Amino acid sequence: METAEISQDRLLTGPEVAQLLKIDPATWRGYVRRGYAPKADDPDDTRPVQRRSPRWRLSTVAEYLEKRKGQGHRSDLPGRR
Repeated sequence: METAEISQDRLLTGPEVAQLLKIDPATWRGYVRRGYAPKADDPDDTRPVQRRSPRWRLSTVAEYLEKRKGQGHRSDLPGRR
């Protein structure tokens, strides 16, 4: 990977991801907690849970956006036959 590619695929904090997705940071934290968000590329596992600051690569967030179901999607309902 070239230097330009690495800098373009920078790590984003939760609030930065929320800003990019145009959602509240608390909403993003809820997605992460419930497993709706992609796993963090840098989970920051060396700190206590309440002090962690996980980060996601820009490419991870972009891929998540492409696959995201969108507003109003009900994941709790069974599929239609």
